[in-house]
Amino acid sequence: MIKKAGLFFLNKAGLTKVLRSQKKGKVTILNLHRVSPERDFFFNPMTPGHFESLLKYVSKNYSVVSIDTSDIAPSSWIRI
Repeated sequence: MIKKAGLFFLNKAGLTKVLRSQKKGKVTILNLHRVSPERDFFFNPMTPGHFESLLKYVSKNYSVVSIDTSDIAPSSWIRI
């Protein structure tokens, strides 16, 4: 709860915008491994609700492109 409140405060204070501005011209790759409503004994997945919130945040604050975009991904990358 304290972590969530701290992150909320930092976001409202504009820190996330400052941090994003430092990444101009760089590519960020979002890699998610598991989204499920079911909890797991070994690895709790991201809930569908959190996943939807993440996608809304990313689409609002970033330019989303496919990894197959040739001017972004070097030819040496393996695309699956």
